[in-house]
Amino acid sequence: MNMNSNWVSRGRIAAIALALACGGGAHAISLQSTDSKGSSHRLNDFDSHTDDYGWWTGANKMSADGGSSFWVYCIDPKTTFQSNQNYYTTASLNSFLQTDLGSTGKTGYEQQFMTGGGSGDNTAYSNLDYTLQDPGRVESNLIELFSHAYYDSLTDATKAAAFGYVVWEIMGDSGADGTYASNDNRNDGSSLGGGALRSWGSVRGQSDDLDTQIDAYLTALNNNTWSSVNGSNLSTATNFVYTVYFDQDAHKSQNFLGVVEAPTGGGGGNGGNVPEPASLALVAVALVGAYGGRRRMVGTR
Repeated sequence: MNMNSNWVSRGRIAAIALALACGGGAHAISLQSTDSKGSSHRLNDFDSHTDDYGWWTGANKMSADGGSSFWVYCIDPKTTFQSNQNYYTTASLNSFLQTDLGSTGKTGYEQQFMTGGGSGDNTAYSNLDYTLQDPGRVESNLIELFSHAYYDSLTDATKAAAFGYVVWEIMGDSGADGTYASNDNRNDGSSLGGGALRSWGSVRGQSDDLDTQIDAYLTALNNNTWSSVNGSNLSTATNFVYTVYFDQDAHKSQNFLGVVEAPTGGGGGNGGNVPEPASLALVAVALVGAYGGRRRMVGTR
């Protein structure tokens, strides 16, 4: 193999990867659903009311532009998903929450709550108690939840459904004291209170495994105690890179959050398939540095 040709090829891969990672200068991404892991349960109407409805929560497996599949969690419960549409761009979690993106002069997070619903419906989040939270707090709590419990959540459908519910809690709901809770009038003996978003588990008024797992994740998040979460020791944290797949400005399709282990991250087990654009971004950083170093070495000979 010709070493110089090999490095040139890697440099081209890096350039392509960086273009994908930058989002704004690259083509829009199309997401396709390939699988899911979760379950239906009873949620309220996101407005502190007691009427309950059947919702599905959990992890979604997607492919980007027909590439390999990866798991994501929905961060945008009141918007429908439009598959096979070139709606998506990518941003880091920090940028999505705290940097103006697109042409609206709003963060991606603000755009989500200003619009949504799909098919031109921009009233999905209007007049709801489920609304924008402090973006710094949202970021820190999502990172804490994912770093401790993401791998655990993918081990079965009940955990995936519970984890997805907690993601929704973080995105748009919290109690007056800054803690999260899952239910109101559940009649199962739980001490957790209510909020804009409430869950009764699989069946209203009947405690079940889904109730238990939701409460376990929420309690661990509220207290920052991950050593015993419904029988699982989740105290080991994994360092992830966070990528938001979001429909910018018009927001016709649901937003998602995916993760991939950072190069210097700790344990956490086998992550399986990871978000493709995020993975390419990491490869790009490594290859650009290596390629530049190689060129400098050649030039000094």
